[in-house]
Amino acid sequence: MIRAAIGFVWSAWGGHAALVAGALMALQVHAAYRVPASAFVTLLPWLGVVITVTTLIGHLIPLLPFVVLSRTPALVAAIALSALSLFAVGVYSALTLVGNLWTNGLKMVTIGLGAAALGFVVGRLFNATGV
Repeated sequence: MIRAAIGFVWSAWGGHAALVAGALMALQVHAAYRVPASAFVTLLPWLGVVITVTTLIGHLIPLLPFVVLSRTPALVAAIALSALSLFAVGVYSALTLVGNLWTNGLKMVTIGLGAAALGFVVGRLFNATGV
């Protein structure tokens, strides 16, 4: 049932990742809380918009220091801003769901900065530094 729904959602929106992610979130909410499926008819497009906007904001946070600072200070500031933002998201998830503020915050920082470091290493392996 879920696999068929995912396939339908993917084909209906032409594979737009944000809309598909919104649809998947709606399916999870429907399954977990028994929210009527008709409620998602009006909510589903807005879920895609919310996911798209928040993703853009999240991607712009580490780029902002490069607009106003030179390369090395901007890199340090970008890492610090990213860590702070990730920690805030972890704390928010602990407050709205369940969990310890420090544990969730540090977990988000570890996962986020770990993914960035992994991306950096893979880029270096393929010599894709852009310098």
